[in-house]
Parts: sequence; structure tokens; C-alpha cells
Amino acid sequence: MKQESSEGSDALVPLSAVFALMGDHADSVVERALDYRRKATPNLRTTLNQAIDATVKGVDAFPKTPSKAPKQRLAPSILTSLDSCNDRLASAVLKVWDASLAPLRARAEAHLRAAGLPTLKLGAKRNGFERDWQQDEWQRLCEAMAQDDDAQDTDDDIRVMLCWVAGRLPCSDFPLVESPLLQHWLEELEQLPSDALDWEDTQRFAEYVAQLARDKLEEFANRHATALQDSIASMDTRFADELRYLDVDTTSWREEVESRQSVVAEAQDLAAAMEKILADYQEVRPQASSLDKEKRRAAKRAQCEKRFFGLLKEWRKLMARPPAASEVRDSAGTYRVDAKGAASRERLESLDAENKALQADLNSLKTENAQLQAKAEGAVLEKTQLNDEIGELKGELARQRETEQYWRQAYRDAKRPETADHAPLEFATVADVLEHAAKAFGNELLIALNGKSTKNCPFQKPDEVYDALAWLATEFHRLRPSPGPSPDFDRLIREACPGWSYKPNQTETTMGMYSEWYRTAAGGKSYVLSSHIGKGSSRDPKNTIRIAFDWDQDLNRVVIGYIGLHQRNRQS
Repeated sequence: MKQESSEGSDALVPLSAVFALMGDHADSVVERALDYRRKATPNLRTTLNQAIDATVKGVDAFPKTPSKAPKQRLAPSILTSLDSCNDRLASAVLKVWDASLAPLRARAEAHLRAAGLPTLKLGAKRNGFERDWQQDEWQRLCEAMAQDDDAQDTDDDIRVMLCWVAGRLPCSDFPLVESPLLQHWLEELEQLPSDALDWEDTQRFAEYVAQLARDKLEEFANRHATALQDSIASMDTRFADELRYLDVDTTSWREEVESRQSVVAEAQDLAAAMEKILADYQEVRPQASSLDKEKRRAAKRAQCEKRFFGLLKEWRKLMARPPAASEVRDSAGTYRVDAKGAASRERLESLDAENKALQADLNSLKTENAQLQAKAEGAVLEKTQLNDEIGELKGELARQRETEQYWRQAYRDAKRPETADHAPLEFATVADVLEHAAKAFGNELLIALNGKSTKNCPFQKPDEVYDALAWLATEFHRLRPSPGPSPDFDRLIREACPGWSYKPNQTETTMGMYSEWYRTAAGGKSYVLSSHIGKGSSRDPKNTIRIAFDWDQDLNRVVIGYIGLHQRNRQS
């Protein structure tokens, strides 16, 4: 597919990328766009249908005009096409979805304008999304929209609409390391051999970098704290009458942010914005000289008051945010400032003590260096001893590989039952697989599917499902009860069943929110389905499957509790 481009577009994120970030909500966006097609303008409807017909494949009975297919058959094919970076289709779907939520778009535009952020007009030409939106700013706008009195839209629709109208994506949804310098370091470390001596210094290096980062963040917070104190002092001095008239007391503001490093920068921005509004309010608060002028002034006055109290509400929400663990400090604090913005005496004394400690560490390192030089002579003897140990370990590894090979052969022997003429039995459906597996591996597997399972799921390769269950009944069943570190089950299943993968756990939050997806019961016992194996990553049930299971220590069996597409999560 040829994509439109413009100068500087290389720095943009493709339009289709937003569907990957939506998670399961992408299904709702596509279905809503398809539902709204008939109500959309002729131009939008034609644009969407042409994009579908030109780019979507695999809709049975509609090979040339898939846009005429029923929604339940068309939607999965559209999602599969969007997974392949189809920007033309992504643009068409989002435009129709946008038109179907006109009130939500209007609210998004209003919130963005109130925050001083630019917006893209309806129908504007787009080449992609900017990726420079700070996560906290984006999240603050999402929460503000969700709290509107007339808000009836889902949180997911609000998040997508804000990104669409602003033409930007929150940068935290992309790799966290944006610095070219840090990225270069990571690439160098990733290419470093595992036996390199440099890894011996990794722990000390990481601790030093972490401390350096904390020091720089404190320095950053002190700078913002100073500016914040100046803004509050300026408001108290310049706008004392206005604050008194609005019944606003800033006395507690300094104490609220004094020990909250993570909110100082945001608080400074809010204080600066309130100071600017107070300057405008100061000009219009006195009564005008005539009724006509007073009407116009009253409107401006009301607007200033609304904006100011809106920012004051944001301030209170910010101060109500629970402190991070790293912010729980003793009463002396470590980055406080006095009324003039200078570093406190306690911090200066602490820095002086740290400097003396560093000098002592330097002297100690010199002593250690001399000792290391002396120990170098004994390194040859240690190397000889290590070589002997390595020989023993190699022998143990060979014995482990022989054992592993034995169980691999057991897995191959158990993989697939045979017909009367000794040909491998081919399964027609996943339901057939489950029936045969329950009989073949009755001592190793307990199949007890929960209510969210799709026993008759249309996965196109049921033979692979049987092979995966055979792997659980042999290699996984053998290794699972063993003490010690857990084996690399993901590597083992990829070797035994190409294309399949293993995931050991889900988050407690997700399993708690959607327990009906992550629990099953059998024989009066309840099981938590925190592990799964599967193949495929699309939303097409013909090509994607997940098998979730638990381990019963008492029965010494793998409990199969779920089979179907992806289990539900917080993005669903």
C-alpha cells in the first residue's frame, strides 16, 4: 500500500498504530464505524467502502466487494488488515467513528482548547500521529472529560477521541528510552557477550546511575519548587484583593507541595496559569462605567472565574494524589526550600556529609585497587580450579540433555494417535481434540472448561492443539513439580510446537476484575488460570487460540480450564 507522505512525516507514528494501542477496544471502534456507515455523509461512506474493498481480504463470498459483507463477518477481517499497518483503512474507519461521536468530539475540542492545546479540524488530512504527548497531561485531560456532568461515553472512547482530535499519542505508550545516548548504551549492552567481565560491574554501575538520577531529579524539583514559591508569593502580593474576593487562601499551598517531588512541576504550571488568569481578572473585576460596558465586562469576569476555579479544582486533585513510595521522607525533608527559594540548611548539611563520604570512598577504592593488584597473582590458580569445575558442569549438562532427549521422545510418541492403517489421526475440530486428549492423557490432564471457553472454537489447525496438549501432558507435566528455578517453558514449547508460546502469569488486578475468565472448578475445587499457552496474535479465531491452565499439586495433573481467543483484560 502506498502511503501519503509529507515533509517531516518520518517522525510520525502511522495512523494504524493507534489500533494496536487500543487493545480489545479496537473491536468496538471498528463495529461502531460499520454501524454508522448508513448515517454518515456520502463522502465518508464512500471513502470507507472503497478502503475496505481495496485493502481487506479473506471475506468469504465477497472477494471483490467485502464492504457488502455482514458486520459480524467483515469486522474480523478489517482488524486483521489493520494489524498489517493499513493506514488508508485506519484513516477511513477513524473518520466514520469520529463522525458517529460528534458530541464527544466537541467536548474533546473544548478541553484541548481550555488547556491551550491545538486541535485538528473534522476531515483534516493526516499522515500520522505526533508521539510527543506527555502521559500526565494526556491522563489529566482524560480524567477531566470523564468527570463532565453529561459524560456518557466510555473511558476508552474518550482516550481515543483525545488522541484523534489532537493528532498526538501519549509518549509512554512507546519505548521509555528516547534518549539517543541511553539507547546507544542499551544497544551496546545487549550485544555484549554473557561471559564478558564487564557484567561484574553492572550492579555498582546501576546503583550509581540510580543515585545520579535521584540527585538530578531533586535538583530539577528544587528549581521548580523555587519557581512555585515565587509564583505563590507573587499571587499573594499582587492579587491579595482578588484572592480575598474569591475566598481563596494560599497559606496551605506551600506545605502541600513541600514534600511532594513528583507533583512540583505540575503544581508550578498550575500556579503560573492561575497567576495569569488573576492578572486578567484584576482588570475586569471593578464595575464598569456604564451598563453596556458592565454587561461585556461581567461576561469576561465570569469567564475568568470559571477558568480560575477550574484550575483550582485541578490543583486540589493534584494534591489529593497519593504520594509515591520514593516521596515518603523524614520530617527534615531532602529538597525543601525556604520562603526565598534557597536550599534549606538541612539539605546543605546533608550534601556536605555526602561529600565527605565520597572522599572516604575514594580513599577506600585506592586501597582496594592495591589489594586487587596483589590478588592478580593468585588468579592463575583460581582459573585452573574453575576449569576443573567447568569440566564437571559440562558432564552434568550432558546428563541433563540425555534426560531431556528421553522426554522429548516420550512427547513425540504421545503426540498423535494412529488409525488402523498406522496413519496419524487427523482431527476435524478442536472439540474432537479435547475428547481424544481427555482419554489419551487422563492421568496427566484434567479438562474442566469454564463458562467463557469456546469448546467449538473455529481454530483452523486442531492437530496443533492436540500436539500442544500432548506437550502439557508429557514435558510440562514432568518438569512442573520439580524443585528449584522454573524451566524455560516458553523455549521448550517453541521447540516442540513451532509458533506456540507460553506465558506464566497474568496480573492480580486483571484476574480480580475478570475472575470468570481466569477461574474454573472441578471436583469441588477452584482453580486459578494464571498460565496459558497459545498461538497467533490477531483477533481472528481461525488463526488465534489460547489454552489457560493451572497445576493441581495433590492430583499431579494439569487442569485445562479455558480455551478460546484472548482472555479478557483491562483494555477490553
